[in-house]
Amino acid sequence: MKITPRFMVRDAQPADRPRLVTFVAALQDLERTLHAGREGRRIAAAHLVHLERAARERRGRVLVAARGDERLGFLVGWVEEEEHGSHHVRPGERRYGVVTDLYVEPGARARGIAVALLEDAARHFAALGLARLRVRTLAANQAALRFYRALGYAPYELTLERELPHARPRRAARRSARRAPRARGRG
Repeated sequence: MKITPRFMVRDAQPADRPRLVTFVAALQDLERTLHAGREGRRIAAAHLVHLERAARERRGRVLVAARGDERLGFLVGWVEEEEHGSHHVRPGERRYGVVTDLYVEPGARARGIAVALLEDAARHFAALGLARLRVRTLAANQAALRFYRALGYAPYELTLERELPHARPRRAARRSARRAPRARGRG
């Protein structure tokens, strides 16, 4: 029987960035297989910058699970708030923590790493006085949905989408509008 040394969860450091870009790329590639609207790995570095900024500006965290020099996974989360006009949500529940990204290396899965990352995030948001933690995943990510449900997370709100068959990309629509003859009215 092989005993795996424990890992630790900590805040991400600048030295972690190259590995975090790799994690974001892997997560983006997975999401691209689940939804055609996802960009994939080419946006990984820029997306990581966005995630880091959002976590910094919204009282969040970028967490890393590490064992020695090995990075095993990461989590990004921050505080969000319902719009001021959201009277349908009780005032004490309008602010909540949200986990937007969670990834564990395939070879390190089923060892409690994702659970430990989520627990650390939950402690952070609870310390901020928040009563709720939400996680986001694509609807087609059945493995993530099963995992989150097993930890007690339940669907809160669903967004459904449909492709519009006659929609044109915005750029093409602007070009067409410029080429269209202008209507001249009588003054």
